[in-house]
Amino acid sequence: MKKLLALVILGMELGLRAYAVDLYVPSHYAKIQLAIDVATSGDRIIVAAETYNEAVYIKNKNITLIDRECL
Repeated sequence: MKKLLALVILGMELGLRAYAVDLYVPSHYAKIQLAIDVATSGDRIIVAAETYNEAVYIKNKNITLIDRECL
């Protein structure tokens, strides 16, 4: 039991998570790239309908970009 608790605490400290999350632009992140940078595999980045003047780079991440209007 102590080992399990230690692993849970270690995972929390390292920011590990076993589930995907939705990241919202611009309500949670001002720019799409900021959301991409913090996203981990399986996350969805949901983008509000606006004009975003930025280039985005996704490298080696299994994430999804979604127009909020399409949900």
